[in-house]
Amino acid sequence: MDINTTANALPVQQLNQQMPSTQGRNAKQIGKEFESMFIHQMLELMSQGVKTPEVMGGGSAEGIYRSMMNEKIAAEVSRGGGLGVAEAIENQVKRYEEALNR
Repeated sequence: MDINTTANALPVQQLNQQMPSTQGRNAKQIGKEFESMFIHQMLELMSQGVKTPEVMGGGSAEGIYRSMMNEKIAAEVSRGGGLGVAEAIENQVKRYEEALNR
């Protein structure tokens, strides 16, 4: 089944109803959450290239701990001003909401 054919067959109103909703969250919060996830993924990829110290022991427990640590670092970086991604996402979400409300 061709996705383009299906999408073209749907009326615009139905497509708008299927768009993700930002209900319950404001644009700023969405931007911060996205930036935190982005930083977390970046840290995960960066830490793959780092050898595990003897102290950490390696194994699955070390991998889980490292992922949790990267997640916490990402949240703190985002909360402390971040990389500027949050503001860009916030602006896009606001544009999206304005377009839906027209």
